Amino acid sequence: MLHRYEVIETIGKGAFSRVVKAFDKKIERYVAIKAIPVNNKTATMAIREVKTVALLNHPGLVTLYEFEQTDKNYYLIMEFVAGKTLAELLVAVEKLPEDVAVAIITQACQAIAYAHEHGIIHRDLKPSNIMVLPDGRLKIMDFGVARLRSIKADYEDKQVVGTFTYMSPEQARGEEVKESSDIFSLGILLYQLVTGRLPFSGKTPAQIVYSLLNEEPKEPKELNTQISDSLNQLILTALNKIPEQRFVSAQEFAAHLSQLLENGQPAKVVASYLQEVSALPALESGKSFKESLLSWQQKHQDFLVRLLAASITSLAVLPAFNWLSFNNELKFLGLPFLFVLFLLLPPLGLGLAFALLTYALFKLSFSLGTLAAFFFVSYVSVF
Repeated sequence: MLHRYEVIETIGKGAFSRVVKAFDKKIERYVAIKAIPVNNKTATMAIREVKTVALLNHPGLVTLYEFEQTDKNYYLIMEFVAGKTLAELLVAVEKLPEDVAVAIITQACQAIAYAHEHGIIHRDLKPSNIMVLPDGRLKIMDFGVARLRSIKADYEDKQVVGTFTYMSPEQARGEEVKESSDIFSLGILLYQLVTGRLPFSGKTPAQIVYSLLNEEPKEPKELNTQISDSLNQLILTALNKIPEQRFVSAQEFAAHLSQLLENGQPAKVVASYLQEVSALPALESGKSFKESLLSWQQKHQDFLVRLLAASITSLAVLPAFNWLSFNNELKFLGLPFLFVLFLLLPPLGLGLAFALLTYALFKLSFSLGTLAAFFFVSYVSVF
């Protein structure tokens, strides 16, 4: 089934998954394929995401097309969204004008309200999970830790999942979360968009959680005097530590925010702003230098690991050449041969290195040679 997809490039990588852009040769369209390894923890996440996203059909949420499974991976074939994440936008501009920030979070609230109506709580709303399209619309992604409201909370649901800097107090405590938890996360996002700072922060996860549970954030207007009193109060309401004192629903939050927009068309406000900032270097290139470097590293990760391992192995074997009294010509030929062999066939390269070290250690000491031989035989037996 998967042979119909031609992989173009890796567009994202997380702790438990990898996302690639691919071309569906059968239907002739681009898709995003999320690969999740098959094991106990990630299997639960994969099935959870399939069950949640399959229930959703909203222009503000990424659409799931198909689901495939092999012996090694689960594959979620999803809508490919061409745009910039909110995280990339913040790298370029740090903070946004009030009307643009309000337009973005209004759309996010509307999309999340739809998910809530279908019994789904996202639990991981953050800038990297929100895609901004060139026409100003949003797409919310990654329902990997989302929870179906209709399913009774079990042990796993009570674990702390999500991103500390964007989670609610009840989520940080490992309590059962409700729709109000997503509203809190949306409040954090809006706070960050207009101030350029997070309301709760720290150098370690423990410090972030302490701030989240025990400290009140600075009022947004203290950090950005240009925002209105109305927006300042809306953000503080969303960030109330008591869930019942936040907005009743994401739809209510969206309704209050939309009153601050003059033209009532959030997508047009965002699109107009994107045209203004499109020439900024961080957006023009699509990624910051750090993000580009990380993307290149992820794309060539297997080769880089082999290169590092081959280098370490060659340096480790160098003393053996001296102990065996090899002349310079043998060293000159032997080390590059071992390096290349390890790059092309790591098991054989490592096996040869073990053999050389074992032989050399026997020359120095019978006991050292015996110990090395034991490890060498064990290696051969396993690989």
